[in-house]
Amino acid sequence: RSISLNIKTDAAGLIEECSSMPLFDASDSKCTEPVTACNDGSPWVPFTQTIIFPQTKNCAWNVGDNLGKKNGRQQAKTEQEVFLNIPAGAVLCDASITTPAQTLKYDDEFFLLLGDSIITTRQNVPQFFDSLNGIYQWDWLKYRGVKQQEYRGSDGKKTTFCLASPDPLEVNTCRLPTTQNKGSASLVIGPKTLNNIAANLLDKSAVQSFRTIVTGDNNGGDCYHTQLTFTIQGQYAQ
Repeated sequence: RSISLNIKTDAAGLIEECSSMPLFDASDSKCTEPVTACNDGSPWVPFTQTIIFPQTKNCAWNVGDNLGKKNGRQQAKTEQEVFLNIPAGAVLCDASITTPAQTLKYDDEFFLLLGDSIITTRQNVPQFFDSLNGIYQWDWLKYRGVKQQEYRGSDGKKTTFCLASPDPLEVNTCRLPTTQNKGSASLVIGPKTLNNIAANLLDKSAVQSFRTIVTGDNNGGDCYHTQLTFTIQGQYAQ
């Protein structure tokens, strides 16, 4: 089932407001919002889960879509995936992420994803990846073979990329050390941000796993990261 809605967009083309009633100053555009368990009156069930990504090390060179060693290029990757402990077919409706105090070290580059959506990294995400409604989507074939390039903030300084919330009142914070350096890692991602990721998907039940991806160029110690732990707390519906 679906319902036809009027939308109001901002200058960047992102949806500011969606309603079945006419909107003030709205364009003639329409949007279609799939009716899912999150908005069809189904009860929401609370859940809390600690997500643990164990330490990884060593790249699988020339295996699958990994390339051979080449200095200074992103040639190979190691992925981990942790699924949410919610029933099969359930829909993640509302959630937030927090991390305990911890340190992290990785080599060469590190990415944290929800599904294919990039939550945080030190790499220059806009340079390498395509955006879907303002959310950058992981694509190994676009990143494979490139030279590392650190993300820079609006002040031009190198910093951690952190997925922004669609709500200016919800402030996400991400902190990662630079490559090959042990340092503090922290993450606070609000529910409107995670709901925005879900809104990008035709199949809402696909938002059910977190992934870490760590890359390497040519060294035996590449594709390495120490253990990463965080907590997701939220609700789901069926």
